[in-house]
This record gives sequence, structure tokens and C-alpha cells, in this order.
Amino acid sequence: MEARPPCVATVTLDQPPLNLMDGVLLPPLRGLVNRVRHDADVRVVVFDSADPEFFSVHGDMRYLTDPEALPAAPGRR
Repeated sequence: MEARPPCVATVTLDQPPLNLMDGVLLPPLRGLVNRVRHDADVRVVVFDSADPEFFSVHGDMRYLTDPEALPAAPGRR
């Protein structure tokens, strides 16, 4: 995460080859949400992709049908 004035955090998805929203990528994203939720210095989070060809191919639908399958975010209680 990179913080830029005024109160903007930029997050670059970089999980080759697809930036798949899965059990590898989602826990750090949930950790990010936990960190910025109460950070008064961050007002906006902008997501981009390290691959200029795409943002994210898709998500693992298993997490919609079975939310318990999603690993906990680091630092989550």
C-alpha cells in the first residue's frame, strides 16, 4: 500500500498470472481493509493492477457459496 496526499492509498494487485480473487489474494485485501478502516489519514483507496492488460480475471465463486472457506485476514479477530 502506498499513501499519497491527500488521503489516498494506492493498492496494486500483483498476483500473476491472473490476479485471481482467491484464498491467496483475499486475506491480504481483508487485512488492508482492517488497517485502513480506522485510519483517519486514508479517505480513498485506489486499486490498480501490476499487469496493464487486466485488473483481475475473476473471483473464486466458492467464497460466495461457502464464506467459511475464506481464510481469515492477518490480524483479524
